[in-house]
Amino acid sequence: MSEIKNELEILLEKAATEPAHRPAFFRTLLESTVWVPGSAAEGEAIVEDSALDLQHWEKEDGTTVIPLLYFS
Repeated sequence: MSEIKNELEILLEKAATEPAHRPAFFRTLLESTVWVPGSAAEGEAIVEDSALDLQHWEKEDGTTVIPLLYFS
């Protein structure tokens, strides 16, 4: 795993424990290019404005998490 952290990772760590950093985190996230795993409905091609089913994971407590990859 890379030891180099980008701005989004740094802000995520801060936002997780310090609510004052959350607006900066969300602003940076909205301005970032991210990759979210998912798929189109069965048999459909993915084109602009397609509906997608996002991959998600369920934690032991029943809450769900959407995996997200950030590219700097």
